[in-house]
Amino acid sequence: MGIQGFLIDLKNFQLSWINKFSGIRKKFGNNPFFFEVTNNGIVYFIQSDNNRKSRKKDHIYNVYKIVNDQLPQPFSVSMNGKQTYDINFKYDNLNQQLIGAGLFSEKSQSYANGSFFLKINDTGKSEITFHEFDIGFVKEYLNKKRFIRQRIADSYVKELISRKDGGVIMICERIMNNSHYNGQTTNQPEFILKSNDFSNIDLFITSFHPSGEIHWKKIIHKKQYSYNDGGVYSSFFLAKTPSELRIIFNDEIKTETTVSDYQIDILGNAKRNSLLNTKYHKLRLLVNESIQTGSSEIIIPSLDRKILKLVKVQL
Repeated sequence: MGIQGFLIDLKNFQLSWINKFSGIRKKFGNNPFFFEVTNNGIVYFIQSDNNRKSRKKDHIYNVYKIVNDQLPQPFSVSMNGKQTYDINFKYDNLNQQLIGAGLFSEKSQSYANGSFFLKINDTGKSEITFHEFDIGFVKEYLNKKRFIRQRIADSYVKELISRKDGGVIMICERIMNNSHYNGQTTNQPEFILKSNDFSNIDLFITSFHPSGEIHWKKIIHKKQYSYNDGGVYSSFFLAKTPSELRIIFNDEIKTETTVSDYQIDILGNAKRNSLLNTKYHKLRLLVNESIQTGSSEIIIPSLDRKILKLVKVQL
């Protein structure tokens, strides 16, 4: 079984090509895959392979470059004996390279031991660099003062932003979901109530040089907690302006709250501001579902008691 794909030219609303690629075999299970499409219509299909410590084979990423409907050009990138905890990919159209960044594990995939940055140029040449977490970073990120191990958990890559010089900025978020039961009785099991708690806690941002070395790293505190809402009002939206990144989020997950943002400049300096207050407006803002409509303008949807509203915000 191969992969069947097609490419649509959105500018002209035309089908560019459709084809079945028997040389690419999608592997299911613990083998996630990614697609990236360049501005020139070139498709990259990326698939993880052997991401298990118990296997004797090295963990790699298989990359297939598809130009028009020709046979795919295969590359592979080794993780050098490490496993992937989480990863994301992005094609850098300015520097014409496929970039990826994420978190890696050494012994157990229950934890991440550090971050990594990889890039693949158009000829298939790849570079990858790894950086272990230092104890000071882990203590601040987990808000722990006592001795702890140099590892983190429950953290995932949410955004990759390509830098003009060929580097990348990676934003990770710590997310914890817990389920528990209330009102449990032996005689009336039908009254057992399940409650789901959602915690979108803090972010950490890592900026990588093109060489793979870390330029700067920043922890962003927001600490959002909610229950039985699917976590839809939590997390954040990333807005990009010509001079900085804006991380926008609800301060508290309730009807009357303040929407705040962090302004992050090119050196990683962060400044926190209040954008708006929803008091008396009957708004429940789905900030993470926002769209950016201009260099300094976003639209945030609000959903409260099945009433949908759109809120325009000038940054």
